[in-house]
Amino acid sequence: ILKVINQNPFDNFLQNISNKPINKRLEKSLLVMNELEKSL
Repeated sequence: ILKVINQNPFDNFLQNISNKPINKRLEKSLLVMNELEKSL
């Protein structure tokens, strides 16, 4: 668990919400945001 916490908080956030049934459009938007963050 500690290793996961030490990782990118946004990745951890994505993992958390991916375990719940959410709107697919929102999920795709979050994935795009994650890719943008990696490119910074």
